[in-house]
Amino acid sequence: MLPSDIGWNGRASARDLPAADYWFSITLKNGREFKGHFALKR
Repeated sequence: MLPSDIGWNGRASARDLPAADYWFSITLKNGREFKGHFALKR
């Protein structure tokens, strides 16, 4: 995502994801890693 993006619509592979808790891990090209979680509410 870019700072200019409006956000995420709660979809993956053209399907709505169910309301749930999701965990993520992101590794940037410079090696920095971000981990966290969020609750998707519908």
